[in-house]
Parts: sequence; structure tokens; C-alpha cells
Amino acid sequence: MRKVTLVARLLLGMVFLVFGLDGLFHFFPLPPMPPPAASFIHTLVEVKLFYAVKAIELGAAVLLLWGRYLRLALCLLAPIVFNILWFDAVLDPKSLPVAVALLALVATLFWSEREALRPLFRPAS
Repeated sequence: MRKVTLVARLLLGMVFLVFGLDGLFHFFPLPPMPPPAASFIHTLVEVKLFYAVKAIELGAAVLLLWGRYLRLALCLLAPIVFNILWFDAVLDPKSLPVAVALLALVATLFWSEREALRPLFRPAS
């Protein structure tokens, strides 16, 4: 299981490093998207939220690749992966398999850290 966790961590780190950098420096062309999806992305760029998300992705990617603060990286990426999954399911279904793969990688890492993350799911006293 350690090798699976290592591969998941490195793969997830590389994905978010590459696409986080791409969001800031635009070295990949944008694929064609349905109009509602393009409008949503355009709005995120207009209000600068897109760049904030990309910065968080880059920070989490560095933490994943470094191998330290894995739990912090997972907590930062969980809402981003949820939004990617929701975006793909609702606005651009043709890219849904990529989102499901990201979800599987994050779920693998959450499962490997489940004991340490258990306090996050307990109510405050």
C-alpha cells in the first residue's frame, strides 16, 4: 500500500503542479468547451478567483511532491477536486473521466491518512 500511496501522491502533485503553472502562464491551449463552461471560466478569470485557485493548487502540489504536510495539501485540494468534478459533471461531461481519476487519487491519499484525519470529522466539544 505504501507504493500505491507514493505513486498517488507524486502523480497528484505533478498534475496540480503542471496545471497550476499552466493556469498562471498559459503554455497549453484551452480546449474547446461548451458555452456555459467557457462563460464560467471567463467569470472566474475576470474576478481573479481563477488565479487564487491556481496558486493554491501550486502550493498543494509542492507540499505533495515534497512529501511533508500531506494532510494540509489534501485539505487544500479536496474542495478544488470537488469543484473540478462538479464542473465536469454539469458543464463539460466529456472531461469527466479526468475528474474521476483525480478523485480516485485524492481518495487514495485520504484513505492512507484516515487515522490522522479522523479528528476533522468529530464535532467540536
